[in-house]
Amino acid sequence: DGQQRITTVSLLILALKELIDNGSKAIDNPQKESAVLYKKYLVDEYSDDTCKLKLRHIPGDAETFEALFEKDFSNKQSKLVKNYLFFQEQIMNSTLSAEEIIDAIERLLIIDISIDKEDNPQLIFESINSTGVDLNEGDKVRNYVLMDLSLGPQTKFYENYWKKVENFTARPNDQDGVGLFIRDFLTAKTSTIPNLSCIYAEFKKYCSNNEALLEDREGLFKLLTAYAEVYHY
Repeated sequence: DGQQRITTVSLLILALKELIDNGSKAIDNPQKESAVLYKKYLVDEYSDDTCKLKLRHIPGDAETFEALFEKDFSNKQSKLVKNYLFFQEQIMNSTLSAEEIIDAIERLLIIDISIDKEDNPQLIFESINSTGVDLNEGDKVRNYVLMDLSLGPQTKFYENYWKKVENFTARPNDQDGVGLFIRDFLTAKTSTIPNLSCIYAEFKKYCSNNEALLEDREGLFKLLTAYAEVYHY
């Protein structure tokens, strides 16, 4: 939880670093301070991965976020780009010094919650998220089918299947296309039309009544992708 907050702070740090690098925001020992911001907060130098950025986004956002490090702002419609440029403008117009902004960033706290193997991460996530802005039904279904998997299978199933489901079911004006698709999927499978506010709950019930679906997770993703493709056409 907290992906949006960490993204916001990362964009702020990257914007400040760039302004220090090009001399637009004065600070004592700019080369050192820029290196500290980069290596302390933005990258993991010792990671074995090709991408060493600490913050990992979903495909699409990931490419845009990485491009910001190369000063590539070509994806003008991306909220990542818009917010990065917003922070640069605000920093330049602010009376706060670079040192004061860095001091404020260093005062932020992150709560790290460790769970035991027998704990259900999905249920914990639901209880935490219930205090904030509700996720849409499609987001809840995505978390349900992906969250209990390790990083490797998560990435594989998202790239090979779930991303296609999202593309096949996309709706204009930020409508919950996946949620509406899952509603029709459940209608076809159970002959009962779920209430719009209960799509996720009914999907969980459907999976609980068909345990083989979660045991063969790739089979479930293949099934959803096949239905989504027909649904698209």
